[in-house]
Amino acid sequence: QRSNPHIMPDPQRGDQLFKRPDWLSEASSARAYHFLGIGINAYQHIPQLYNPVPDVQAFAETLEAYGFQQDQTTLLLDEQANRSQILKTLRSFAKKLTPQDNLVLYFAGHGIIDDITGEGYWIPVEGKANDYSTYVSNDEVVDLLKYFKAHHILLIIDSCFSGTFFQQTRSLGSKYDRSPSRFAISSGSSESVPDGAPAEHSPFAKRALAYLTQHEEPYALVSELANYIKRGNFHQQPQAHALMIDGHEEGEFVFFRKGIFTPQPKTPASTIDYEQLVIKELGLDFVYVEGGTYKRGSKEAENEQPIHKVTLDDFEISKYPVTQAQWLHIMGENPSYDKGDPQHPVEYISWNEVQVFLQKLSEQTGHTFRLPTEGEWEFAARGGNVSEGFPYAGANELDEIAWYRLNSGQHSHKVGQKEPNELGLYDMSGLIWEFCSDNYGPYPREPITNPRGTSRGVNKVIRGGCLNDYEEMCRVTARRKFGPQFRDCFLGFRLAYTPE
Repeated sequence: QRSNPHIMPDPQRGDQLFKRPDWLSEASSARAYHFLGIGINAYQHIPQLYNPVPDVQAFAETLEAYGFQQDQTTLLLDEQANRSQILKTLRSFAKKLTPQDNLVLYFAGHGIIDDITGEGYWIPVEGKANDYSTYVSNDEVVDLLKYFKAHHILLIIDSCFSGTFFQQTRSLGSKYDRSPSRFAISSGSSESVPDGAPAEHSPFAKRALAYLTQHEEPYALVSELANYIKRGNFHQQPQAHALMIDGHEEGEFVFFRKGIFTPQPKTPASTIDYEQLVIKELGLDFVYVEGGTYKRGSKEAENEQPIHKVTLDDFEISKYPVTQAQWLHIMGENPSYDKGDPQHPVEYISWNEVQVFLQKLSEQTGHTFRLPTEGEWEFAARGGNVSEGFPYAGANELDEIAWYRLNSGQHSHKVGQKEPNELGLYDMSGLIWEFCSDNYGPYPREPITNPRGTSRGVNKVIRGGCLNDYEEMCRVTARRKFGPQFRDCFLGFRLAYTPE
């Protein structure tokens, strides 16, 4: 027991003509398909299982016939499927998936239900009997799924008590592939489900694999897969429902057989010239930040008050501070005080000189680059919509994520050498103070949308702290001001970009 692109002209399959359904669009063929499979046989503290690992492996292999590529398949098997690694991997998918991606997430292993709270759990490889702190709760999984930006998410759970995911559900809808979906299929309701005999698949997995391998149509709807599974399991009660989370818009995951479409590689919203210059030659890399609302400021310093709500639109921000090599490429000279390595952040530059850099970069690429606003900078440093509330940019302890007075040796370092924050941004705390676009001024008391700073004064906002600062100035809420015409060897910047 586990209770523990281009759309091709209507192609033919054999003698049957494929008539393209009305709901199919070119967007269907342009999406990338990801598979995250978690399977555990070799439990360390509770009874081991026979089939979760081969079930997950067989499912990954079967999906290759539907256009899932090996480089977009992630498997966590046995010892890899510990609590820490499961949550870390889910977080990585929350960061990297885009609306042009589809995801199938498959868990096979022990499951359990809390007889007091009624909450369901996945049991990772190191899970201990009756020790709920070693498990992964349904709530933890769902809370992370809320931040997955994929078009479709299909969650498949083959464990005991897996139906506890469906305490709140909504209808699947009838918009099929056009609209996003968040859907789940479980091997049972609130009961134990069988693992199956050794060297076989579980009854649930056997039925799912049979449908996908024997299905003769060029595409397969998730609703049809769910119904097929239900009809074959007479000793358990598989469930299938849309999840009650943001992102479900009555669409439906559709499996398309390889060859029905000729998928085109995903291209950035920017032009090829932009990709060649910015990504390849300059090595700039941007992180997409979904807009949202947060409380800016803190009670730690007078100039960080009052705490107030800020609402932002989507934006992009560079993963690292601009380096000396990148500045040299655009400006033809390196003004930095510490020239130890071209991958050190550029410094000893003024806000006014940064505007010249931005103008030249924009002219060469045809796209408008800018400094982040102070509101954008703090939102990104906090981790955006996936923030865990750390005082520094990605951690409670500064040593993990920043170069500052107690570990920098009072000299510069290459960008990206410390750990990133929740969004995958590096060096938002410490290393180099970063210019923002705003004029420095007091915070407003009322909520504000897309703030651009005060129209008064001339001093500019700087954020993040530097390698010469103590912990206090490296907090994500700390702010200072600096004249736009002045230079300093601890002053640099990173880029922002508004998606077109």
